[in-house]
Amino acid sequence: MATAGNTQVSVAFIAPMNNGNSTITGYTATCGGQSTNGTVSPIVVMGLTNGVAVTCTVVARNAVGDSAPSAASNSVTPTAPTAPGAPTAVVASAGNGQVSVAFVAPSSTGGSPITGYTATCGTQSVNGSMSPIVVTGLVNGVAVTCTVVARNAIGDSMP
Repeated sequence: MATAGNTQVSVAFIAPMNNGNSTITGYTATCGGQSTNGTVSPIVVMGLTNGVAVTCTVVARNAVGDSAPSAASNSVTPTAPTAPGAPTAVVASAGNGQVSVAFVAPSSTGGSPITGYTATCGTQSVNGSMSPIVVTGLVNGVAVTCTVVARNAIGDSMP
């Protein structure tokens, strides 16, 4: 099974049941013309072009030589990480000079882990690591609109 990353693919495989009566000494995973050697699964094949779909094969090696290549893996497309998707289901609950902002994490991390969120109500913003985020410093009786953005190493989502 192949899993795409940024200019790379991780190739997971199961060792063959038949080792040809000689201990397997290593494997070579090949994806889109790039090959990487390893001794255990998975093997990460690097140097691939983002946006170009590839399939991968694995060859086992022992003292006698190389096996035939495995069947081709699923097709995967390496992709550069992007900013995450926007949080959804944003619900603001008013309190005394504050608003509790609840939300659902975005379905897409953009290929990079989400590192935090920023809730903004009116002109006040507060950072947090999960829902809900309490935004303080607000004036009672003054209506505000609240938004939430998600952040990863690439940048911020749209509100």
